[in-house]
Amino acid sequence: MSLVPVQLDKERHLRLTLNSMIEFEELTGKSIMQGFTEISMKEMRTLLWLGLKWEDAELTEEMLGDFVDLSNMTEVANALRQALPGNPTKGPAN
Repeated sequence: MSLVPVQLDKERHLRLTLNSMIEFEELTGKSIMQGFTEISMKEMRTLLWLGLKWEDAELTEEMLGDFVDLSNMTEVANALRQALPGNPTKGPAN
């Protein structure tokens, strides 16, 4: 299993599974497999939440939105890029 660490309120681990990618498509109408040229803040939060909720069932999108601000947005965006399918730089395997 490929995990990408991201520092938020604490270190968390992004994991995009087939189910989370399907759920993203259902919620946004966008396919992760086609890649992104643009992603809205709401889509970014949704993708981050879907990649993190496996580790914390209590985590909500709204809670997660409070953990991301201008000071860590670049780090979060980079972690999401690493977690996306087809990215050659994956996080540590578990």
